[in-house]
Amino acid sequence: MPAAFLKEHKAECLVFAAAAAVFAPSCFFGYVQDDFNLLVDNPFLRDGRHLGRLLLSGYWQPWAGASATVSIYRPVVSLSFFLQAQTLDEPWAFHAANVLLHAGASALLASTLKRWLAPGAALLAALLFAVHPVHAEAVARVTSRPYLLCALFLLPAWRRLEDGRPRAACLWYALALGSLESAALFPAAYALFVHWRRGPRALRAEARTHAALWGVLAAYFALRAVLLPGALIAGGTPYFGATGAWVKLLTLARFWSSCYLRPLVTGTGVVLDAMRPFFPDASPTDPVAMLLLAGWAAFFAAAARAAWRREAWGFWTLWAGLFILPNSHLLFRYDTLGAARFLYLPSMGLFALAASAALRPGKAPALAAATALLWFAGRTLASEGAYRDSRTYWTAVLAQNPRSGAAYDSIGVVQAQEGDRAGAEAGFLRSIEADPTRPEAYYNLAKLRLDDGRLREADELLAKASLANPKDPDTLVLRALAAEGLGRAANAERLYAQALAVKPWDSVARFNLGRLLWGRGERAAAAEHWRAFLAEHPEDPDAAQVRALLAAP
Repeated sequence: MPAAFLKEHKAECLVFAAAAAVFAPSCFFGYVQDDFNLLVDNPFLRDGRHLGRLLLSGYWQPWAGASATVSIYRPVVSLSFFLQAQTLDEPWAFHAANVLLHAGASALLASTLKRWLAPGAALLAALLFAVHPVHAEAVARVTSRPYLLCALFLLPAWRRLEDGRPRAACLWYALALGSLESAALFPAAYALFVHWRRGPRALRAEARTHAALWGVLAAYFALRAVLLPGALIAGGTPYFGATGAWVKLLTLARFWSSCYLRPLVTGTGVVLDAMRPFFPDASPTDPVAMLLLAGWAAFFAAAARAAWRREAWGFWTLWAGLFILPNSHLLFRYDTLGAARFLYLPSMGLFALAASAALRPGKAPALAAATALLWFAGRTLASEGAYRDSRTYWTAVLAQNPRSGAAYDSIGVVQAQEGDRAGAEAGFLRSIEADPTRPEAYYNLAKLRLDDGRLREADELLAKASLANPKDPDTLVLRALAAEGLGRAANAERLYAQALAVKPWDSVARFNLGRLLWGRGERAAAAEHWRAFLAEHPEDPDAAQVRALLAAP
């Protein structure tokens, strides 16, 4: 690297190196949580013929088909996974890419903030962003990559707008939207920025630029509506369900204070999984929650007033607020109360605000800043190991939330894979006890029963699994296998067909339906399914047997 470049960009290089060093251990991690569904079990990532289908389907549709309860569109992320799966399809490579993306976003943040903050404050803010433990989930879990890519595209969009290049900015913004829906409010954030830096007259003077940004957003949602008709954004089974708005606000005020603000300030208490029943709903008359809600409302009202007066702290605060808003349950409903990865974009504004306020002339502020950075880096190195593998992750979740049905179920899956069937069964039963509505535990326990030949028990468990998501293709296929074992061939055929209606590329359903029809003598119908099976999955272990049967006279 040329010495002149290093001298000119020494701050960016320092930030890049700090981010890479702190998160380098994650390159040795395996997959956890959604990584299995979106990477390992995604049938479109490893076959180039399916690239078009991958880019024109929802983020979760390749795995779950039409039964997906999460309805979001992230083609840029899907393309990044596809390109890696076609080259280096190994966990370390996916993790290394995340580390480099985060390091790049951190360095780009340092370069961007130098435009508007003092050099020391810009460097401190970027270093906080680079090493802070609240970003462990965004970096160490592969499928949190949407947040990294969105940041890496939003910052150039912001810079191009400042440079008077709106066309280039719109392209970068489109890439950010294709990575993460939270980028939707960037046009509002940029309007606040223009008001802060150049005043309300500049807003009117740049009306065409702002209109172009909103036009990109409208085009994104129009495309999404065509490809994924239905809810604007569906984030799974709503966390709050039918809970009233007042209780929701009080609960969020408590959660933001203890699970967002405290980790950001202290680097401790980062939540690994905020699904029910980790965080209890606030009582409608909870005085602490009401006080916290009033405090948050007053804080953001004061920030809005300060932003109107073109005060820097008001802009940085509202920047954070705008980017946390899409994940706050105030606009869209999600199946989780919150997540550390949701803080990735908002923390840019919060760290810029903190660095500007904390860094003052003298040795004491510099020493305090260095101490804080070392503390946060140490906390990150200590906490990111929770994402090492499934057992480690879910054990850590259980330590935070001993009532987590998801944790008991997921550890049971690991035990089943390791051959510990008794431990797996105990885990699935404890999961059902903790959360009787969780379909995955019934499904996984049914797989054990099916393997043991206890078909009727398996069938009963699968019926319970179907109550929560009757269109789940995996459950339908397992129910069909149980029905075959119980001598209900017609029922099995119907269930296989239902699974294929939801997920036409399901190899197990396609193969087994062909097998069932072939055994019944309906060879023409069987051949139709088997040819589709071979076209979709030519490398499947059963492909050779199917070809031989189809070739036989």
